[in-house]
Amino acid sequence: MEKNNQEKHLEVCDDIISFFTSDLKPKENMDMALEMQRNTMENWVVQSEDAIQALKDKMSLKMAREEMMLATNDLGAAKRELEQVEAELQQKLQEQEEQRQALARCLAELEEAKNLEKELKLQEEDITVELTDVIPSTKYMVHLLSKLTLVRFDYDADPQIVKGVVGNKTGVQPFELNTRQHSRSFIVNYLWSLVDSEW
Repeated sequence: MEKNNQEKHLEVCDDIISFFTSDLKPKENMDMALEMQRNTMENWVVQSEDAIQALKDKMSLKMAREEMMLATNDLGAAKRELEQVEAELQQKLQEQEEQRQALARCLAELEEAKNLEKELKLQEEDITVELTDVIPSTKYMVHLLSKLTLVRFDYDADPQIVKGVVGNKTGVQPFELNTRQHSRSFIVNYLWSLVDSEW
């Protein structure tokens, strides 16, 4: 019976994982997974309670037999039978606890998946905002600044190097500054010093 319960638990976990990887919407997956988990949990609890009740009934019957055996002075057999029933009851209680722990793990994994889904949705919204608002706006500003100042950056240069050319009345002047050696304000001031103040 313990093996059957563990197999059912693994099947439910596999079903939950397949729901998250299917083509259904995440909310539908989540609702279906929660419903399946609840149903499985209720079935486990009912089965465990039925098994425990059956063992309690069996124990009561054994106790009645023990009383009869005591009457016939067969105390050793009654004691062995009672110990066997108590061992079975302990085993069932342990199985029930293992099932509850497995269920708790499944619910924790489900909650973690829900949190991950929320986090991914927020990241997706941030990326959408960047793609639709921030990046086009930034490109426009760089283009406008380039037209006004005649500064042309070399975008193929090492990310740690600010490199390019500045056009002015006297011609074209190249520049190359290492961001590890110079502060940002120094680089900005240096580039402004290269730009003609008379437009």
